[in-house]
Amino acid sequence: MFLSFEIDHVIPLNHGGTNSGDNLAFSCPHCNQHKGSDFATLLDNFEDIVVLFNPRMHQWATHFEIQEGEILPKTRIGQASVKIFRFNQPDLVILRQLLVQAGRYPPIKL
Repeated sequence: MFLSFEIDHVIPLNHGGTNSGDNLAFSCPHCNQHKGSDFATLLDNFEDIVVLFNPRMHQWATHFEIQEGEILPKTRIGQASVKIFRFNQPDLVILRQLLVQAGRYPPIKL
C-alpha cells in the first residue's frame, strides 16, 4: 500500500506564512485540499474562532484520539481540525482500519 503526501504551509502564504522549513509540514492530499488557506474556523457561534491543529505548536495526543479508525477530538482545536480536515469520511476511516491491521498506523508514536 502506497500513501503519498504533499507539502503544506502550516500558516498559508496569504496569511503571512513563509516557505521556511519550520512552516512546512507533510499533509495527506485529502487534508491539504480541505484545509486550503484556512488556519482557523468558527465553532458553535460566530464569536468562537478556534485555530487548527499546528504540528509545530501542538501535541497530537493532546487534541485527538483514535478509536476504530476514527479520529476523535479531545479539545476545541481538535474539534476545529476534525471539522475542516474532514478526517472521518468513511473511506479514510476504512483506510486507517486497514493500516492498523497491517501494523502501519499510526505512522509515528503518538
